[in-house]
Amino acid sequence: MHCRFGIYKKLALILLFTVVLPFLICSYWLFSLQADLLNHFMLLSAQREIVQMAERMNFEFSQLQSVSNLIYLNQEITRVLNADLPRPEKNSKLNQLTQGYSAGTSNLFFRILLIDRTGGTYGSALQLNHYPVLDVAGKAWNNRLDAQYTLSVWTTDSQLDAVFSNADLPGVYLIRALHDLTTHERVGTMIIGLSEKEINKKYMGYLSDYQNGYVLEEDGGILSQVVNEPMITLPSDLSKFSDVYLSEGTLPRQVVSYYTIRLNQWKFLVVSDYAKMTQPFSARLQLFAVVLAAFFSLIVSLMYVFTRRLVAPIKKLHAGMSQVGEGNLSVRVPVTSRDEIGELTGQFNGMLDRIGKLMEDVVSEQSKKRDAEVKALKAQIHPHFLYNSLASVRCLVMSGEKREADQALVSLVQILESMLGDSRETIPLEQEMSLLRDYIHLQQITFPTPFTVEEKVDEDVKNALILKLLLQPLVENAILHGLKPSRKPDKRLSLTAQREKDRLVIHVADNGVGFTPGEPIADPELHALVHSGVGVQNVRERILYTYGSSFGLTVHSAPGHGTKVTVSLPFVEKEEAYVAYQNPDSDR
Repeated sequence: MHCRFGIYKKLALILLFTVVLPFLICSYWLFSLQADLLNHFMLLSAQREIVQMAERMNFEFSQLQSVSNLIYLNQEITRVLNADLPRPEKNSKLNQLTQGYSAGTSNLFFRILLIDRTGGTYGSALQLNHYPVLDVAGKAWNNRLDAQYTLSVWTTDSQLDAVFSNADLPGVYLIRALHDLTTHERVGTMIIGLSEKEINKKYMGYLSDYQNGYVLEEDGGILSQVVNEPMITLPSDLSKFSDVYLSEGTLPRQVVSYYTIRLNQWKFLVVSDYAKMTQPFSARLQLFAVVLAAFFSLIVSLMYVFTRRLVAPIKKLHAGMSQVGEGNLSVRVPVTSRDEIGELTGQFNGMLDRIGKLMEDVVSEQSKKRDAEVKALKAQIHPHFLYNSLASVRCLVMSGEKREADQALVSLVQILESMLGDSRETIPLEQEMSLLRDYIHLQQITFPTPFTVEEKVDEDVKNALILKLLLQPLVENAILHGLKPSRKPDKRLSLTAQREKDRLVIHVADNGVGFTPGEPIADPELHALVHSGVGVQNVRERILYTYGSSFGLTVHSAPGHGTKVTVSLPFVEKEEAYVAYQNPDSDR
């Protein structure tokens, strides 16, 4: 006897191996994940903060750079700076000329120092009277200005600290050489001084009590600093453009974030105490542990209760599915619960109902399609048509028109070959048009009065696939019941085909007698062809059963104005082009 591992045992193992052990593993993983997420978002927050503050400082420095550009381009300042004027008068005029540039920054206070060719000093520096002359020839930054025409230098300088401040407070200086814009000759030096306190007050408000902030020069020297936590130490490696990381091997652990100020390549650095940053989250982690423990107890209890209620309807559904697998589609499983299993059982029963209905519909549609195909193929060979065609050929032979008789026989052979010898359901439109030409040719031989044929088929639809002999009944109706009864001298049959988006649209039109759609037709044969027999209705059924209700045909007609039938089919293209049948004796 086959020993089956039942669902009750499986659920017990599921409870053991998918709840208890995974829960312990998951708890450990969740705590680790919480720590990783905390570090991730903490570093992300630090990165956003440092970028925001550094970009703020870059913006402030850019404003000073713009002020220096405006002063550099003001030739009146250059002219007065090198004019032969008494020092008080020259200083007064230069202060007036530079006074308005303070509006070029957003709440950033700075002072301006101008040095002429002889070293004379002018401007708004506080200790200007103590330094009427300043020798800058030996300064490294002055040599850089001489080497590059439009260079701007950001630097610190203890000598300039004495000129700009009455207490020798450190400052930051933007220095540019002034030139005569006509001769490009250097005519002086411009220095914009910014106090270190003016810099640190821009970012000190963003720092918490566990964070230190620094502005460092390219060589690592400290330009400005705000120290809130004395235990924090500066990192040794700041070689990257920007970085955010959690230090390892240092006590206390530190979150280090820095960003390079693009304008002068200084670095803005913030170092934070990791333990103090994460202190508010400790209580939440403890609460998380308590919630996990309570959740574990609840899960174990609920699993025991719901397992018993879950198994019964599942076993019933399993039994029903087994019967369906054996071929019994009449089985139905009773719905005993109102949960997902009950819905699944109801859907299972509904699925069986739909399968049965679909099988009936498929059998019915296939039967209707076969009937329509049989009626269509039977309709193509009318004894009267064959009799008239052969009689016409005989008349052509008897009258000595052998070439015309040969062409008529070729047309008849091609029509019979397509109807009886070609088993394909669909053929290229060009082949269908070729068969229509053969059919129309035979009709023109037996037709009492001549009629013309206009054919317009776009090149891009010639290889489109179409149901074989779909258009022949429509052409037959147009010739026999539209043109033949007409007394017009210029009888015309028109065939057009074109592509409209994803559809193949074909028009079969004549300028014959026409009729009023919806009204009884006097001609019984025409009435049968149009409404119930092998004419328009048969074509409509073939399209419906092959392509669906989205496609079909429409008939537009009016007495005395002819009839136009429009056929709409899906556009499906055949890769190989159609090659027409060649009569071996055509050149004789």
